[in-house]
Order: sequence, then structure tokens, then C-alpha cells
Amino acid sequence: MKKSGMILAGLLVASAALAETTVFTEDFDGWANGRQIDWDDNWHAYNNTGKGKATNDVLGVLAQYGGAVQISNSVVVGVGESVNVKLQYQPMVGDIESSTLELFGFLPELEYKEGTEQIDNGAGSVSDDIYWLGPMFSQAGYDPDDSGGGSIIMRNSIFMPNNTANRIYSPAENFGITGTNDLIGDIMDIEFTLTKTTVEDVWFMDMSYSNTVSGAAEFGSYRITDSNTYDAAELWFGFNASGALAADRKADHFIDNIVVTHIPAPPTRVIIDEDFNRLSGSLSAVPGWIEMKKDSALMVQDGVAQSYIGQGIGGPYRGVSYTAKTLNVATGETVRIEFDWAGTIEGDLNQVWCDVVMTTNAYDDNSKVWYFDSSDAMGVQLKQTTFNDTVALNTAASGGLAVDMADLALDPVNPGSSDACRITFEYLKTETNGVWNLGITVSNRITGIEYAKRDLIVVNSNTYDADELYFGISKNADVAYDGGSPWGFEMDNLVVEIVPVPGPAGFDGWYAHYELTEGADGDDDDDGLSNLYEYGLGGDPTDDRDQGNLPSMVYGGDDTVTYYNVMLSDPDAGIEYIVEQTTDLESNPWTASGWSTITNYPSADPDFDQAEHRISGGDKDQLFFRLRIVQP
Repeated sequence: MKKSGMILAGLLVASAALAETTVFTEDFDGWANGRQIDWDDNWHAYNNTGKGKATNDVLGVLAQYGGAVQISNSVVVGVGESVNVKLQYQPMVGDIESSTLELFGFLPELEYKEGTEQIDNGAGSVSDDIYWLGPMFSQAGYDPDDSGGGSIIMRNSIFMPNNTANRIYSPAENFGITGTNDLIGDIMDIEFTLTKTTVEDVWFMDMSYSNTVSGAAEFGSYRITDSNTYDAAELWFGFNASGALAADRKADHFIDNIVVTHIPAPPTRVIIDEDFNRLSGSLSAVPGWIEMKKDSALMVQDGVAQSYIGQGIGGPYRGVSYTAKTLNVATGETVRIEFDWAGTIEGDLNQVWCDVVMTTNAYDDNSKVWYFDSSDAMGVQLKQTTFNDTVALNTAASGGLAVDMADLALDPVNPGSSDACRITFEYLKTETNGVWNLGITVSNRITGIEYAKRDLIVVNSNTYDADELYFGISKNADVAYDGGSPWGFEMDNLVVEIVPVPGPAGFDGWYAHYELTEGADGDDDDDGLSNLYEYGLGGDPTDDRDQGNLPSMVYGGDDTVTYYNVMLSDPDAGIEYIVEQTTDLESNPWTASGWSTITNYPSADPDFDQAEHRISGGDKDQLFFRLRIVQP
């Protein structure tokens, strides 16, 4: 029997629910040379017509006050959700010192010039009320009489206070531009992700570039405040050039392979995930980090953040704060801070390696550096305490955790470095006003020895009431710069994340959590799938776009038909999954037997397992499948 001659059908078989949804793609393939982008039904001109023309299956863009907006596919970004953009960009600089090259991003509305299909929000100027949300490329420091190519700046296009911290400065060579006789850059992979935070008007943006020829790359993360895009019902992707470069050229830049993707909100909100492998030098020089008091608190060498004051690596009484993304913590949520750590001691010193803190403030407009008052911060202090031969992890008011030095391979008599450890702090924001519950864990990654302390009470009303908290690392030690002291520490694989309130148990708890009203067999979001099935498949019963992980079928070359479905891995889920098959909807009954094999195994989602039912279709003209989800 041939595959084409067999009918396969199944209940709940549509398409697998996608974790990410492609909004649109555009590769300009097949566009006739000279075709203007604003002639296309999916695009309208921005500011001026005729600024983008197809040439050899890419789009050439004239960098003179104009661009285009994709008007057929807008994106709706909910709180906690993200929109990701990938594209290829080949820049060309002009023969003036500084100018904007190109910006890519989103508009919150489409405002047309009267009587035209030409969009003109007036966006992109400092004096305008409506801005593009996304990265902007500019050239700077270019001298036509100099052999140097100057710099290319990649920054967010919303004009922010102190916006030098919102920029990536790169030598033009990174873009393949080497001098006055080489004004055309290499093809660059550009990517940026915009996340709509739980803080009103605040977006987080991660942006990066990578040279497809040389491999040169940079990245940065930024916090952006903009009410227009935050409050918009939908966003529209486009590009715009607001510079005036070399008017005699046909195209100043080339754009290709645009992909815009919508990303739903993850269960855990990751604020920092840094392995330091791409960094070097002072951490406070990296976009997104700022210094406290002085520079070079932590130096990144060989993919590790380090501070060895006696050897001139890092310095005392200073620190760093991460300002690109902040923590907005709701009651019942937990802030988890994890990092790899190794410390070095020297004799009977009783010194603080560092304080790992969360603060309500992160920037002093006068001094241009990070600062904080102790009343506006909470954290854990890592300290060498040789009077009782421990490494102490202390909180300000609730004691802490003492770890025997020997269990970390530290010996005060013979100074040296500890084993690699994994340190975890977990701050639960309780329902009691001003109160946090702290847990501390230290694990020796070599021996497996673990110390832990739970339910430490931290009372701090300022951090509790704050809309946003900033992560930081502060250092207090005053070990002398004698060129020989080994005292210090290393930090790696830093993760700061917000863990949501634990999900309710069973269908009844899930039902209450979503405040549903239609019952197990009802359909609160009118998407054609009952509430019970959405529970069993991981859907959102309040969002008709999210039905969860729907079943699927595959017909193999050996005439084997495989039916796949997910199952909640929680043994207390309170439901049963029954997969049935039949060869005739009219005369044959449904049966849960007859399968060649039934296999269950973990899925990519830790909350679900994957079930696999196989049956031979070689002697059957048609097969029908269905999945039933029932409450015992």
C-alpha cells in the first residue's frame, strides 16, 4: 500500500502550537532590479518615496531621509512577551564626519501624509513625540583626509538620558570598512530582541551584530523607556535613514533576509545570563554595566570575572551594577541569583570578598557612577573569617551561612585557591509587607559537599516597595597593592532570574488560577478546545492563540504510523490520557489497543512528557486517531 492511498485522520490534530510565531519574512528574492519597495503591496514608503530599490535579490537603500514600513503584518506584544528581528545589513559610509546610517525598529502607529500612501510620523528626531523602537547605526569620527574609517555606533533609537551607556562603539573595521578607499562594509548579521517588561513603559532590548566575513561581533543589552510603543495596540516593523550621505550614489546600504518573530512570555524571566566568554577588560566598560565609585572593580580575563587586588587585578571600595535590565518582583515571586565562585585566602585576613546586592537605585546623575545607601539595598556578603576558619555568607540583619574552609579546600596556614563552587541565593517576596525570605546554598563542584540554609528573614521595605531593583556587586577589601598578595576571587556563569509564583496543583487549582467560568467542558476563550483539554495540553484558556502542544502524526517509510501527544509529568495532575484508533468511523469501534509499541519519554518542556504510539499501516486503507483527556 502506498502512503498517498491511505487516509490518516485524528482528533485534535491540527498543527503543533508554536513557542514562537513568525510574523513575516522578506528575502527580496525574485524582485526585479529597480523595483521600488513602496510599489509592493506589503510595504509603504516612510517619509520619502523611492528610497529602497531591489538589486540582485537584495534591497538597496538610499540613506537620505526615507525608508519603508511593512504594513501587512503587525505584531502584538503583551507584557512579558518579546519580538525578535534578524536581518542582514551591508553599510556604506559617507564622506562626512558623522551621520546616521540606518535604523531598524517598530512604529506604534501608521500616520499617512494626506492623500498619499506615504507614512510620515515624523519619528526619529529628538524633538518628535513618536520614536522608532529598535537599534540605530551611525558613523562617527570619520575624516576623509585620514586613512582611518572612524567608528560605527549601534545604539537604541529612543533618545535616552545619558545615552552613551546605550551604545556599542565599534571600529569601522569591524564592519569591513578600512579607510577612505573602502567605504562599503561587509555583510553583517543583525539581531535584536525587544521585551515588554512588567514595568510600565519599560522595554528591554538585546542587540548584536556579527560580521559574516571576519566574524567580528559585539552585543549589548539596554533598558528603554517609551510610552508610545509600550501602550500601542500593535507595532509595525520598518527601517529609516535620516542621514544625508553622498547623494550621487544609487544605494548607500543593502538589506536582506528579514525575519520578525513573536516570542511568548517565558515562565521564568531571565535578567542576566553571563558566562563572560565574549568579554575582556573592565566589566564596567561593557554596555549595560556601570561602575561604582571607580572603574575596574572586576576585570574579565580568560572568560572569568576576577578581582585579585594584590596583583593589580581589580580594586577595593568599588563595584559594578547591571542597569540594562531591572528586576520587577511581584508578591510570591522569587529572585534567584546563581554563580560559580572560587576564592583565594591569605593567612589570617578577615576581609570581605564582595557583596552581591539588589538596590533600588543605580545611577547618580552628578557623579555618573553607581551608588546606593544601605537602606535601599539587600544582599549577601562573602567574607573570609579566619577567627573560626569559615567562609561566611552573611545578610545584614539575619545572620547567614558559615561554610567550613576545609570543605572548600581552603587552608589559612597555606594560602591558596578554593575548589570551584556554585553559590545560589533565593529571595522570596512574601505576602508580609517589607519581608523577604532568603535561602542560601553553597555547593563544592569538585567534592559535592553542600551547605544550605533556608528561611532567613530579611526585612527591607524600600526594596520590597520598589518597582524596580538593580543587581550589583560591591567590594570592600583593602588588601594592599603589594604585587604579591594572592587574596581575591573569581566569578563565572552568572544567572539572575525571576521565578514566578508556583503553579496551582491539579485541574481545580489551574482552573482557579485562570479565573475560568465555563467548567471543564467549557471553552472560556472560544478557540474550539475545552478548558480540560487546554489544561492537559499546556494551553492558555484565556488566549485563543495558545492551544498548547497539539498532537501530531508521522507516516514512516516502513508503513508505520506514529501518533505523538504530550502528557503532564506531574503524577498528581488528576487526568488520564487515552489514545485510540479505528479503521472505520461508521462500522468499527474506537479502541485503545492494537498498538505496535507505546513509549513515553521526557519532552523539551519539563512539565510534560511525550507519548509515542506506533501502529502498522501496511494492511490498512485508512486510519483514524483520537486523543481523549478525562478526569477519573
